[in-house]
Amino acid sequence: MSERRVVRVAELLQQTISKIFLRLKEPLPGIITINSVKLSADFSYADVYYSAVELTVAEGELAKKVKDITPGIRKQVARILNMRRTPEIRFHYDHTPERAARIFAILQHLEQERMNNESQRTESPDQNKKDNQ
Repeated sequence: MSERRVVRVAELLQQTISKIFLRLKEPLPGIITINSVKLSADFSYADVYYSAVELTVAEGELAKKVKDITPGIRKQVARILNMRRTPEIRFHYDHTPERAARIFAILQHLEQERMNNESQRTESPDQNKKDNQ
């Protein structure tokens, strides 16, 4: 299969699985986002990376619930996409959004410290002039 086709089908799977999650009869605890899908070249496996916000349960419990509904998700994907061969879906919790938020917070903190240091340096010469007068 061409790499371009694999990428297109992976994007289609991501959109389809996202829509299926939105229409679940028994919603999962939290807001689930499908971040990406990595599809094997032969379409036999689809690794689906998801994240969640506003979780009301532990991450491990969410992973168990997602694993429990995986066969039903695969059936719906097969029905909606009408693929010759529907890939086996493997869900993985994606920590990237939390890591990105943590890095962003650190960068903001460093920027604030830099600005505070610069403002102290600009105040110091003025203070020294006043003290010398």
